[in-house]
Amino acid sequence: MLPEQFSSLHNKIYAHFSRSSKRMKVFQEIQRKKGLPITIIPQPFDTRWMSREKCVKRLNEKWNVLIEYFENLVKNHPSRLER
Repeated sequence: MLPEQFSSLHNKIYAHFSRSSKRMKVFQEIQRKKGLPITIIPQPFDTRWMSREKCVKRLNEKWNVLIEYFENLVKNHPSRLER
């Protein structure tokens, strides 16, 4: 079973991108610039182990992209974090 903190983090990251096509485009552009395959953060499902495994792998694969995305967000749009 995954720690609750990880599940919560994954849910928040998924929600952040799933609610905005603009955010998703920025995330995809960072992937493109890094020469990485363009992928999304999969929706978490608590009832399927294979789904959770896929989510863990994807977050691990995209961790540096996520860090860059959120660092840019903090730097360029700090007011958006208040939401």
